[in-house]
Amino acid sequence: MARIGVDTNILVRLFVKDDAEQSASVARLVRALEEEDVFFINIVVLIETLWTLRRQYGYRKSQLLALVQALLERGDLEIDQYEIVGNAINLSRLLGADISDALIGELNRLSGCDRTLTFDAKAAKTVPGMELLE
Repeated sequence: MARIGVDTNILVRLFVKDDAEQSASVARLVRALEEEDVFFINIVVLIETLWTLRRQYGYRKSQLLALVQALLERGDLEIDQYEIVGNAINLSRLLGADISDALIGELNRLSGCDRTLTFDAKAAKTVPGMELLE
């Protein structure tokens, strides 16, 4: 079994076909995977991908949540801190939090932080444990 880490630009190409050559390379890579091989997506790559898809490509919150859910369900991907990602999806759906903010809050909470300070008023209102720094 091979565990292959991928960078943000590889993951983005799975969803955005704005570069035909790179998208074709990623498609060939996915097809060439052996049955037991997996792509590993670390938490930094996941958050960076979400930011990129939202800011650069205009993905809506519902699209991002569906995308992350689909990633969690794929057998050829291993998502770093799977349970934290699942918790963040649930928080985002239930409380209206941004998925990236929910991930940051959950990572900090499970790392033993009492709270996460932010200048983001919406995050402070929607993510448990996030507080607005004034």
